[in-house]
Amino acid sequence: MAGGELAHRAGESRLPLLRPSARHAQWHWATPQAQLVLAAGDLAGILRFYRRVHGLNQTALAELLGYEKTYISALELGQRALDDIGSRRRV
Repeated sequence: MAGGELAHRAGESRLPLLRPSARHAQWHWATPQAQLVLAAGDLAGILRFYRRVHGLNQTALAELLGYEKTYISALELGQRALDDIGSRRRV
């Protein structure tokens, strides 16, 4: 799957999820906008920024993190919080 292209594999009903490359993400987190998001410390804003930078929807982010889509939605809406250190590290 070179060049960021997704290949269709025989017998698979869903396309594989590509993880964002570190090189691609690195410059996004150095922008003034990213610095404001990070400085605010708002998890909802950070998650939305991450999704926008990498072109992910909540379902795709949930799959990457191993959570349900509804949990990601609740985090972004401020209805849930990540209180334990293990979950914070994971995200």
